Amino acid sequence: MKLDLFLVIAQIGIILCYALDPGWYSWDLPLWLRYLALIDLVLGILILLAGLFTLGDNLTPLPRPKTNGELVTHGVYRFIRHPLYAGILFGMAGGSIYLASGWKLFFTLLIWLLFYLKTEREENYLTDRFPDYEEYKRNTGRFLPKIG
Repeated sequence: MKLDLFLVIAQIGIILCYALDPGWYSWDLPLWLRYLALIDLVLGILILLAGLFTLGDNLTPLPRPKTNGELVTHGVYRFIRHPLYAGILFGMAGGSIYLASGWKLFFTLLIWLLFYLKTEREENYLTDRFPDYEEYKRNTGRFLPKIG
């Protein structure tokens, strides 16, 4: 449980660092790339919102599912196992590129690593709790839809 709490606190800390970055280290980017980044940012927000609405009362910041929670495999979860994390990653990546911020990009990479570790732990809990999770995992991508 201590590791679960640490992962949540680290997640909040990284996102705060990203948000508070004053943009000291930045570079020039072509306008078309900034527009693509803006699309990525909006896509991230939409994925995050779709995940939040679909997850509903099953939402918890901790990797361990709620005691009375159920396995959600509909909506955006049909395509992505962790749309909340995916939405945050897309949004942070898009924001980093749009603002041409090296520090924001660094924090995006850091949160990706943290989300990877957090989802490993979360999926161990889900596999123990829900017998169907292994098959769901085989057929669904972690942060991106599986192709093929």
